Amino acid sequence: MVGLCIASLNGILLNFIALSHFELFWQHSREHFFWYESYIIDQSTSKLRLVKATIPTTGAGVDLPEGAIFIDDHWEYKPDRQQVLSEILLANWYQALDYHLCSESIACRSLRSYLPDDQQYEIVRLSGCKNPGVVK
Repeated sequence: MVGLCIASLNGILLNFIALSHFELFWQHSREHFFWYESYIIDQSTSKLRLVKATIPTTGAGVDLPEGAIFIDDHWEYKPDRQQVLSEILLANWYQALDYHLCSESIACRSLRSYLPDDQQYEIVRLSGCKNPGVVK
């Protein structure tokens, strides 16, 4: 089973979540709106593919990409070419608000809830991977 690996910057596996797609969302630090990105994990390559991003408005450091359309109450962007990523690096400073993960197979949860309580990880790596077995 391919799923999502959550690791430290130096590659220590912190958690594995069995899923094939997920949504990552967070609150913009300046504009305070929520930014949503939807990803699919390729079952053959374990790469992450961005399939959609959603934001309610533009603001500081937020420019709409070409092709973004306004639907109901938000802007939606679907990449023309499928953006394939080997990993996503996320800043995880405890002074900042947290990221959240959602999927049909898991309830929405804080990214920090997947991390060990005994250490603080300033950068967290998300990547697709095969089930590594039991993660403590």
